[in-house]
Amino acid sequence: MTMTKPNPEANLGQIGWLLQEFLLWNMNRVRDAFGGDIDSALILGEIAHHNRQMQFVRSNAERGDAARPPMSPANIRGISRATSIPRETVRRKVQRLAQQGWLRVGPAWQLFATPPESPEHERETLVRFLELASTVCASLRRDACADTELQRLVAGVDARWKGDGAGRSTSE
Repeated sequence: MTMTKPNPEANLGQIGWLLQEFLLWNMNRVRDAFGGDIDSALILGEIAHHNRQMQFVRSNAERGDAARPPMSPANIRGISRATSIPRETVRRKVQRLAQQGWLRVGPAWQLFATPPESPEHERETLVRFLELASTVCASLRRDACADTELQRLVAGVDARWKGDGAGRSTSE
């Protein structure tokens, strides 16, 4: 019986294809949910990300603290910077998103994403993503023995799954 040596390059190509498949599936769902208006979806996503940003940063720093920090309000200028969408376009789309119930606008144009009435859409996305993540992690672990960079990446993934990783920032 001949043992085959792991081939990280071939597996990375397969991982890339799997990631593209997931991204395309999700982009099509998002486009459909927003009637083809990808900019509105991007704006809402950035608002939601900004709203939760401080909760995740603080919860990673203060494990065991049962009180959840309040959401951080987003604003039009910060969302415009994060998305490279002109401020006036962001303002118009924010007004439309608020009318459709996707977000609420507080005093001084503080922006808060509202949770969906039915979380099934998010659940389906999470299940698909976790299936993909499981496949990718298994492939990376299999190939890590032959590649020190993959070993470092796998260690980083493991650390993030344990809650040691912080998110990106889109604040002003």
